[in-house]
Amino acid sequence: SFGADRENGVPDLKAVNGTDSLNGGFFRQFLSIYPESNLLYAKMMDTHILVDQVRGDKQRKRAATEELWKGESNFPYWHGRSGGLYRNELRKRAYGALIEAERVTRERGIFKPSVSTEDFDMDGQLECVYRGYEINAYIHRRGGTLIELDYIPKTWNYLDSCARHTEPYHASSVTPVVVDWYPRKAFIDHFFSPDEVLSRFEDLSYDELGDFISKDFTIVELDRDRSEVLLSSEGAVRIGSDPCTVRIGKRYTFMRTAVNVFLTIENLGPSNLKAVYGSEINLSPLSREEKLLQISRVGRNSKTVLGSGSTDESDVPEVIIEDHYNATAVSISSPDLFGLWATPIETVTMTGNGISRIYQSSAFVLRYPLDLAPGEVWETRISLRFEKIKR
Repeated sequence: SFGADRENGVPDLKAVNGTDSLNGGFFRQFLSIYPESNLLYAKMMDTHILVDQVRGDKQRKRAATEELWKGESNFPYWHGRSGGLYRNELRKRAYGALIEAERVTRERGIFKPSVSTEDFDMDGQLECVYRGYEINAYIHRRGGTLIELDYIPKTWNYLDSCARHTEPYHASSVTPVVVDWYPRKAFIDHFFSPDEVLSRFEDLSYDELGDFISKDFTIVELDRDRSEVLLSSEGAVRIGSDPCTVRIGKRYTFMRTAVNVFLTIENLGPSNLKAVYGSEINLSPLSREEKLLQISRVGRNSKTVLGSGSTDESDVPEVIIEDHYNATAVSISSPDLFGLWATPIETVTMTGNGISRIYQSSAFVLRYPLDLAPGEVWETRISLRFEKIKR
């Protein structure tokens, strides 16, 4: 058996880790084993605080509390016999209830969009949190990435992906199991060699030249009035056998239905920086079935359907992800043409029906060639926008 004991609710940590050393372990160890579980738990705790702050309106507080209770259902928080945390639809229901609970707490005429800092995921560091009329966005200093992006009209967290973790039962898989070494979130900074290919990115055999994915970014500026956050970090990019010092700046600006990220890459080293910069965005609709998900390349006067599988495109101005389950289109665009890698992320997971593949998200990597002389700065903008699909 694997996961939680249905009678007493105690997780079987021996099954999780494949060792006897954690027999009789504690549920919260799941929060450290699976970062996705910790983020969902953090969302629940944050929503709990917001619901507790409702005063003077018993009906509104009760409605928010009932949604909060729905979001506290235990199954999505751990890897149980039925798949638990890996089950995309279970996490979506929990997030949906928590987002709805937060929406209900907002008093009409009183709530105003704002950006602030708080230790959202309880890791001892401050995150930047934007709460708006139609989107919420959470920026983590580790990697300067977005870790949650809620589209409130559909009560959907489009960054609710689950990375591919190693599990004891993978030993019985007849095909190699890919395991992720970083969370599948948004605006992840990659540096590739110019001849890197999509297949090596998919199985994670590619050579990551930079070290920004695990770097902490510094919050340089937080403008509450303009809903902007500027982050910066210095790291190294390997060019041949020599490291090149690079500074990345990310200015996040939030609008009613859009996130804009203004990127700057500065070569601080003594030699040319010749590489390919990639910004990875993972979006998590419910399914990649053709009737529910359509991914298209969009030009000035054209639209080409790419499907929901793997694709490698060049000179792309915009890609649109049509989530027909939510009647929502998410567009990713840039004023500079980019190469596009798109690939589905699926976990190999034990469920009640045995081991199966579960769709978690689609990864979109926007790729830009760089050739920077010492002291030179490259910049671009990446925009992510939500729009309702008319049925």
